[in-house]
Amino acid sequence: MLPYLWPLDVDPAVLSGALDIVMRYLTFSGHAVRRVELRQDAAHAMIVAWRSGVRHKIQLADRGIAAVEKVISGEELLPS
Repeated sequence: MLPYLWPLDVDPAVLSGALDIVMRYLTFSGHAVRRVELRQDAAHAMIVAWRSGVRHKIQLADRGIAAVEKVISGEELLPS
């Protein structure tokens, strides 16, 4: 998978490490099928967290996982 193109006002090393944690979570939780869309949602949530002052990789990953879980649970509630 290609590296994520982070905005210039963030630390790409920290956010890339956090995104790797989120992507491993998606793989092990069985949601790896939609990796590209969910990766985008996680990255956006982590950028918002970074801009609000969060700098720890685990905290950023937690924000990304929370965003992904909201997307997944929201989709599962829609009628099929």
